[in-house]
Amino acid sequence: MYCKRCGRELPGPECPDCGAATRPPADDPPPRSAGILLEPDERVVAELRQAYVSGFLLGARLGEEYLVLSDRRIYCGGTTLGRIPGARLGRATGQVVIPLEHVTSVHWLATRNVGLLVAAIVALLLGIVALAFHGSELASVLASSTLVVAALLLVMYWLSKRQYLMVCSASASPAMDCRTYGREALVGFIRQLGAALTAHRKERVGHGLGG
Repeated sequence: MYCKRCGRELPGPECPDCGAATRPPADDPPPRSAGILLEPDERVVAELRQAYVSGFLLGARLGEEYLVLSDRRIYCGGTTLGRIPGARLGRATGQVVIPLEHVTSVHWLATRNVGLLVAAIVALLLGIVALAFHGSELASVLASSTLVVAALLLVMYWLSKRQYLMVCSASASPAMDCRTYGREALVGFIRQLGAALTAHRKERVGHGLGG
């Protein structure tokens, strides 16, 4: 069992690093993601989820995503509702499973739509040029319109931010949109992943399977 705050493996009911208290494993409710695990003795360490409502509000699509860390593997998958080949409306489900020994790196990426920023700069320049001809009524209207458009494009650019947590391996590099999670939750997940990788590596070395 690992600390939900700092990710360290717990020797008892209290974390020796940050002092966070936790319930014994027997008192914990069954993890929501326990049904996707490949082995019955596999244990969920941490998980990130994006529900249907938040996915629609943030990405204009109706879907669910999850990133589940167990003591042996990482599961990344989800379900999307929409138009699929051969049907008017359907549900597409997929999942990528990466054993912990195959994980090479973890990246936390933040991106925005650069095209919106370029369009905003162009509109702003057009507005400035139109202001130079302030003697004309048409130029004044054009300047006001382009400046309003530039402001709207800047707002859209700011709202277009995407925040991904990407798990890299030799065979796949799944990424999950994590905009609904704060920095503390993402850092905590990455720390728990690091602790799980270290524990798994030690276990494999102990069984003579290599690092």
